[in-house]
Amino acid sequence: MNAKLIIYCFVLLVFSVFMLQNAETVTVQFLFWDFSMPRVLLLMLTLLLGLLLGAFLPFGRMLHKKP
Repeated sequence: MNAKLIIYCFVLLVFSVFMLQNAETVTVQFLFWDFSMPRVLLLMLTLLLGLLLGAFLPFGRMLHKKP
């Protein structure tokens, strides 16, 4: 198996356990908005945003690379 895949699986496992232990509702305040959501959902959205940024930022750098 690829070492990178093993690390990703381990991180996913640790994050899953962390999410299960943080299931209560929290209030999120952003600029002028206040809303409540389960902490698990907030963590999943944050992880998804980070994964998307990490996946797409290298492509932007490749497009702006000078020959």
